[in-house]
Amino acid sequence: MGRSQARIAHISKFKREKGSLGGVEKFATHLKRVFPDMEIFASDDAPEGDYKSDLAVARALNSRLLAEGKIGKDTVAISDGFWQAGLEGKVKATVNVAHGTYVGCALANEFHRFGQTATFLRLAKWQEDAYRAADMVVAVSPLTQWELKTFYGIDSVMVYNGVDTDVFKPERKRNGGLILHAASVGRKQKEMVEATAGTLRRTIEHLNVRTGKEQDEAKRWQQGSVAFFPSLYEGNAYSGLEAMSTGLIPVSYSTGLFWNIPEWAAIAVTDHHPEIYAREILRALGNRGSFRPRKWVEENASFKHFAAGWKEIIKDCN
Repeated sequence: MGRSQARIAHISKFKREKGSLGGVEKFATHLKRVFPDMEIFASDDAPEGDYKSDLAVARALNSRLLAEGKIGKDTVAISDGFWQAGLEGKVKATVNVAHGTYVGCALANEFHRFGQTATFLRLAKWQEDAYRAADMVVAVSPLTQWELKTFYGIDSVMVYNGVDTDVFKPERKRNGGLILHAASVGRKQKEMVEATAGTLRRTIEHLNVRTGKEQDEAKRWQQGSVAFFPSLYEGNAYSGLEAMSTGLIPVSYSTGLFWNIPEWAAIAVTDHHPEIYAREILRALGNRGSFRPRKWVEENASFKHFAAGWKEIIKDCN
C-alpha cells in the first residue's frame, strides 16, 4: 500500500481467529484478503474493566487504539454496528457495515402456525445513531440497502458478501436427495427446520461444520442437493452464498440475499409455513436441472465482485 493510501482497520466484537464463526468475523477475514495490511481489532483488545455494556467496551477499545496510535487520522475504520463509537472526527473515515435486515418483509399481522408473529422490527436507537454518524454505510444486500433508505432515510453503498467460487464449487458425486440447513439457533428458525422435516417425513441435516475452515464447509455442502434457509431476518448469510456456489438449490424465506433473486437461481417464499417449504423443497429436488444457483453467484457475488466493490469504497475514502 502506497504512502498516500489510508491505513485500514476493522473493529467488531469478536475475531475469527479466536474461535468465533459468525458472519461478521468471516467478513473481516475476507476483507483482510483484499487488504492484507488491514488490522483487525475486537473486544479482546480493550483494556480490562467492569463494563456495563458492549457499547462501553467499544468506547474504551477505540480510546486505547487512538492513544496507542494503532488507528488515527490516516485510518479508514470499518465497523460492525456501534463499534465505531468514539472515532467520529478522529479518523480519516468511518465505514459502518449493515450486516442484517431489521425491518423484514413479513406482514405485521401475519401469524405463523407456531405462535410466532412476524413483526416489523425497528432499529435500536443506538444502531440508527451509529449509521447516521458514519461517513459511509455499506449494505450487504439490496434488501438491507432498501430498508435503510425506506425506513430511515439512510443512504448506503451495496456490496454483496463474496464467496470463493474456487473453494465452493460443485462436485459430481453428491447425494441426490440430501437437504442441508445451517440454522443452529432459534433466531435462524431452527424450529421451522424441524417442523418442515416432519411435514416432509424425511431428515433435513445440519451443515454441522465447526472448524472455521472453508474447505470443510465446501465439502459438506458438496454432499447436498437442496439448502433450506427459513430465517425471517437476514442481511446476506454466507451460508446461502456458499451453498449456491456449490450448486445447491436454495429454498428460503424471501429476505436478505433471497429477497429479489431470480427464479432460476433460488426458490424464495413469503408464506412462512412448513407445508409451503416442504412443497418447494420437493419441487427443487424434482427439477434440479432447471436451477442455476452457481451462475448467479459467479455473476453477482463472487470474491472478485466483493474485492472490487471494497477497493472502490476505500478509494472513495482516500
